[in-house]
Amino acid sequence: LELPGAHVARVLDVLGALQTHELAVQRLSERRAQQRARLERGDGLAERLRQQRDAALADRRKRQLEQLESTKKADEKTRDAADRSQNCESAQGYLRSLQGGMRIAKTDPKTGERIFVEDADRGAEIERAQRAVETNCK
Repeated sequence: LELPGAHVARVLDVLGALQTHELAVQRLSERRAQQRARLERGDGLAERLRQQRDAALADRRKRQLEQLESTKKADEKTRDAADRSQNCESAQGYLRSLQGGMRIAKTDPKTGERIFVEDADRGAEIERAQRAVETNCK
């Protein structure tokens, strides 16, 4: 079978065009595969960055909580020390009043009536006041 030269050129042009088109499609699919691979690497990087950020935030929150707890404890110690100091002063003043022979009035817990400490009860009351001083004035 013999084809005229012009037909052969046309057929070769069509075959060449098909090959060129196939090469272009293949290159395009390769580029898309490379882009997908870059995107997947980027997604992995983004995930790692998110994890690092979350870990840093968790560490920061932990440090803040620890600092808050230590501040709370320090404030509580300061309040306790102030309370002990106040209780110490009150106990010492009460003891001085008892030892000085001042008349001391107390409230009866049952009736709410005001009663005075008798001389017979003064020794026991002084002992109680001394224990209060020892406890609060450390």
